Parts: sequence; C-alpha cells; structure tokens
Amino acid sequence: MSVFLHLTSIQNKNSIFRSGVKTSSIHYENVRRGVFCMPVISDFWITHQWLREIKRFSKGPIIGIYFKIPDLEPVWSGNYNSKLMFSTAIESTQLLLSTENKLGFQIVLPRKVTKKEILKIKNLPQTVGWRYFPEAHSKVRCLCPACLPKGWPFANRLKENRYYSLISKFNQSQNEEEKISILGAIDDLLSYDFRIDDYEPLIRIFHSSSQKIKKQILEIFPKFQSEKLFKFVSNLLHSEKESTEVIVENLLKMKGKEAVQHLNELESDPKIQKLINDYLN
Repeated sequence: MSVFLHLTSIQNKNSIFRSGVKTSSIHYENVRRGVFCMPVISDFWITHQWLREIKRFSKGPIIGIYFKIPDLEPVWSGNYNSKLMFSTAIESTQLLLSTENKLGFQIVLPRKVTKKEILKIKNLPQTVGWRYFPEAHSKVRCLCPACLPKGWPFANRLKENRYYSLISKFNQSQNEEEKISILGAIDDLLSYDFRIDDYEPLIRIFHSSSQKIKKQILEIFPKFQSEKLFKFVSNLLHSEKESTEVIVENLLKMKGKEAVQHLNELESDPKIQKLINDYLN
C-alpha cells in the first residue's frame, strides 16, 4: 500500500470523518475531477510543500488527511505547470523521489478517498511550504498585470517592497549601466497600475547622478502625482539648463495644459516655446 497526503481546510474535517475526501473539479485537459495529494516521503517539507499556497485560498487552518491506496492504483502525476502523466501510485512516488527539482510536484487521484482508506487526520504547522509559486524564495516574482491581477491580496505591498528593493540595489551599485537598468525596472514597476507617493529616494539619487541617469529619472517622475514634485521639476529649468527639453517634455506629461500655462509664465525661451507648440499641435 502507498501512503498519500491531502491538504484541506479544517472546516472540511467533520465531513471527511463522515464520508471521506470527495473529488473536486480539476482544470487539466486529461483530468477533469479528482483529489489532489502528495506521496508521504521522509522529507516533511517536500511532502507538505503545498500547505501555504492552499492556505491562501482557504478559510481557517490547513489540516493533513493521510490515507493509503493500493500500490497499483492508477493516478496522474507530474509538475503543476506540465502535462500530468498516467502511472500507478507506487510509480508516482518513485517519480517524485527521482526528480531533481521536487517543488511544484503533485498527484491527482481520479476518484474519492473512502473513509476506510484514511489513516489519520492531523493538525499541521501553518508555515510549511511556498506561496504564489514554487521558486518564490529564490526567484524574483513578476509583478506585471498578467502575473499579478488587479485585486490580488497584498499586491500593492509586493510592489512597494520591490520599489524599495530596487532603490537599495541602485544605491549599492557602482556600475552606471546597471544603475540605468535598475531605473528601467522602477519605471516598468510604476507603470503597473501602482500608486506610491514616496518619490524622495529618486530626488536624492537625481542630485548625485550623471546627466544620463538624471534624464532617466526625469522620465520616471510623471508616474507620480504630486504638486510638490511638479514644482521641483519646474525649478530644474533654472539649474539644469542642459536638460531643458527633457524637463519640459516631462512637465507636460505631468500636468498637460496646466503645465503649458505654467511654462508660458516663465521667461520666454525659444526651446520651451517650440516644445509647447509641438505639444499643442
């Protein structure tokens, strides 16, 4: 007999005691209904790796349902983002043990688990496993709208943490090309329907940077909505003469026609007037 683990909310405990683990809808081409489970192996973390991810979509603590099925019981197994393979229960366990990267492995039993097959129901530590995706601890999560849909829990916090992480990485870098790449990542991040009011780190960077980096930071400033920042950029027209065109272009991006009125009130400058005319036309 092979022993497997099914993870579920504690709210399902009583019904499982009465009638076992029912199948649920599964969105795989070759498997429509079944019970998700994992082989019970000596590595506790690998066996229970799905706990934190399941907890994100469940109410209450997650419990473990340990059950046994015949070694030759047909199951589907493989990585969560790959096509599942048909095999026996014992073969699926051997496949997991022989797989180099065991993160994201899963098994689907295409039938319910009967009450008689359940060995025990156990409370578990709630901090085991990964969240969001298997390599979350070692790989930077993509925060684009496709990978992080609107309304995703803690989405803004994830983006805010990434913003400050990129600022820190910039400050530690000694390579200008790397710094420019980091600023590009910040620009992309701020384009992802993400609001943050703290532009001060970018202002500090601006004051101590080369013209090339200053230009890129000026391109980022329109992503912020701040009257104070608009005034800061406007004042740069007096101190950053070599960047006049970039400054005006981004003032227009920040305030549109309101910026036009503001710029017209400044001392007449052919460059500025040409940029305003180009914007209006």
